[in-house]
Amino acid sequence: MNQIWFGAIAIVLLTTELEIGSGSGFNENEADEVKKLLAMHREKMKPAMDKLIEEQQKDEKLQSVLKKLNECRAVHLNENR
Repeated sequence: MNQIWFGAIAIVLLTTELEIGSGSGFNENEADEVKKLLAMHREKMKPAMDKLIEEQQKDEKLQSVLKKLNECRAVHLNENR
């Protein structure tokens, strides 16, 4: 569940940054304020994200599935070339 929540937050942050970067809908003061809020939010999320990553790296079943997934991707990439 945490992974889904963190993923959703990351998507929202990235979308907001892209919108600010494109210059649409934000004046300079608003953009600066939003950038500060995004930086603060990232800083607060970092310890939880680091802990989640550490837990995932210790999860042998998850790592096994990810390894198989990466192997399948490599095979399909090579087949498509």
